[in-house]
Amino acid sequence: MEKCRAFCESMDNNLLEDIIDSYHVWTKWKHNPDISVVSGRYQLDFEKWWYIPRPLIGEW
Repeated sequence: MEKCRAFCESMDNNLLEDIIDSYHVWTKWKHNPDISVVSGRYQLDFEKWWYIPRPLIGEW
């Protein structure tokens, strides 16, 4: 939290990189570096939702 407070005050890019590196060391979640996976899922859920047959909202 101290690093985040210091970043908010200084907006230093080096400090931001340090925060990101610290987060990746701290967390066990390994994110997928391929952004197309996330982008593709977003497109399916919010832009092409009408391609997939689903029940009417009134039936939920």
